[in-house]
Amino acid sequence: MNNRDFARRVLIAAFVVGVIALFVFVVNKITTVLIIVATAWITAETLEIPVQFFMRRKIPRFAAVGLTFLLGLVAIALILIIVVPPVIEEFVNLFELSLQLPDLIAELLAGYSTFRNSLPILQTILPPTSQELPAFILGEATGTSVAAAVEQALPIITNIGAWIGTLIGQVVLYLFLTILIMLEPEIYYDALVAVIPSRYEKRAREIICMVRKNVTTWSGAIFLSVGVTSALYTLVLGAIVQLPNALALSVIAGIATIIPTIGNTLAVIPVIIVAAPLGWTKLIAAVVLYAAVGTLQDRVVTPAIMRTELDIPVAGLVIFQLTLAALIGPVGFLLAVPLLAILITLIRELYVYDTLGKQPPTPCPDEDEPEEDKSPAQE
Repeated sequence: MNNRDFARRVLIAAFVVGVIALFVFVVNKITTVLIIVATAWITAETLEIPVQFFMRRKIPRFAAVGLTFLLGLVAIALILIIVVPPVIEEFVNLFELSLQLPDLIAELLAGYSTFRNSLPILQTILPPTSQELPAFILGEATGTSVAAAVEQALPIITNIGAWIGTLIGQVVLYLFLTILIMLEPEIYYDALVAVIPSRYEKRAREIICMVRKNVTTWSGAIFLSVGVTSALYTLVLGAIVQLPNALALSVIAGIATIIPTIGNTLAVIPVIIVAAPLGWTKLIAAVVLYAAVGTLQDRVVTPAIMRTELDIPVAGLVIFQLTLAALIGPVGFLLAVPLLAILITLIRELYVYDTLGKQPPTPCPDEDEPEEDKSPAQE
């Protein structure tokens, strides 16, 4: 190899590395936008089910999209009516309980001191109580002034306000993109097919249809999982444990299953908040039965639905879920299932079937097949 060839290869390698680095840099900068676009597209495909239902009733697409969004807003409003008032009520109760916490702690410390001083041997074994702790809890200790506390809290409040503003902007962009995709979805798919060579156009449309079907199938599986889980939690928390606001807690737990694996863990927090003021017996019973239903949902209900509807291996889902969450944040838990279903479809259709030339596996012959239906070769 002469110097000219070596220099040319070095330049080509440097160019490829530069292109890859530029691509990674751009993707990193627009990750939030890509996530919003992906979420909007998945939502649009999910809402395509009721849109098609209305269009089959001779309703124009524009009106069908508007009616779907209206029904969606009504459903969200009903959920908020069921969930929000009990949650606010429990937080108020928790706040009132926290106001009594200093007195309770002071009583506990006084009882501990009395018990320690009752016998000389206990004074040598048990440590003394701190005299500063009750005073600090009761607000009698001198410390940071109100002005200093406000000054320290101001940056936190500012950051929270900025985060809320950014979140509102992202939600508005998400809704806007969802509506645009729903109004004329075929335009975007036609534009994608237009850049594909003619000999692959039919195959491209087949794969696009498969991908869209997987997204709608995932939506149906999610709604089924939410319904089954909510019913189970209503039975356990309402009929067995008899917690107040059991329906609201069950709805929260059911919706939390949209985020696989960690959804149930997050939804146990409202259960603890509601059950804690009712005593240890209620709290332990609620948490144990909640964990039992959550385990049933994670190990049986969701895997069965995902295997039946999407044919996704559970172990692969968990690994992909954790990887996606590490790359793009908590929203990765939500997008993991539909994106993995799409990825499996693309790999199977484009690489296994089209590139490697393999054919779909043929089902095994039925063992109960009548003898007269068998071919001579089988005999």
